Amino acid sequence: MARTRFIGRQKVLDAFNRIDKNIVPEVAKVQVEAAEMVAERIASVAPRQFGDYANSIHAVKLADITAEQRAASFTASQTTDPNATGVIGDFIWKFLEYGTRSHAIGKGSVLKTGKQSGGQHPGIAPQPHVRPVFRASRKDIRRMMGKALRNALKKV
Repeated sequence: MARTRFIGRQKVLDAFNRIDKNIVPEVAKVQVEAAEMVAERIASVAPRQFGDYANSIHAVKLADITAEQRAASFTASQTTDPNATGVIGDFIWKFLEYGTRSHAIGKGSVLKTGKQSGGQHPGIAPQPHVRPVFRASRKDIRRMMGKALRNALKKV
């Protein structure tokens, strides 16, 4: 029976760099392609009734985004990996994905329309579109990453 040992991402990357310096950059290119694929899939099923939300969804290298973008992103954690990629979109994604419950709107609150309000906000039902797409895309992502790794190792 084969034994598996988890050694961590950084040790794996270091091992690949010892084999050949071109392996990690080759795999990083495919990481970006995979993130772009997932972003397109999420945008295609994203709710359309909330303005420009669906168009705000795109793939980025996580090292290149601002703290404000990170807070609003689907992948909010900070990373030390310069090649880490993720998908970001408008901050409302969490409200759409998980829904909101009905709540009171304080008297004197000013709405986007400029009108004073007060009363009850009805909330919105969950409209899952991020996690289901990511779960459905996992096999494709693994396949893409494995193929890139095999191709990079063949070149060595």
